[in-house]
Amino acid sequence: MINLMARIKAEKASQPEENATGFSPSFKQSRLERVENRIRILNKQLTQMSNDLKSYRNALEFYDRMKTEFPDLTPLDLAWIQRETDKITPYISEDPSKEQKQWELKMLQMELKELKL
Repeated sequence: MINLMARIKAEKASQPEENATGFSPSFKQSRLERVENRIRILNKQLTQMSNDLKSYRNALEFYDRMKTEFPDLTPLDLAWIQRETDKITPYISEDPSKEQKQWELKMLQMELKELKL
């Protein structure tokens, strides 16, 4: 029995290993497609988040300019401007989900590089 096990080990060692990662080509291909898809989705989401943030900042600038460019604003007008500013202000703060998406994108890009090797 020991001789048989030694012979099997020797035969396995002499044969070149076909797939160093141990994954089948079909698995690698499907994983590659899923990773590329997720990267594409994350890029779109991050672009949309950046565009939204830019829009919110532009709106805040617009409301600030309204206060200075229109000197004859009534207290009701100023209250409306303040209310609109208050609606936008929460969206300006840093979004932790954006940071999480950026991290996930970085990890997926590293995996993509490994899959393409």
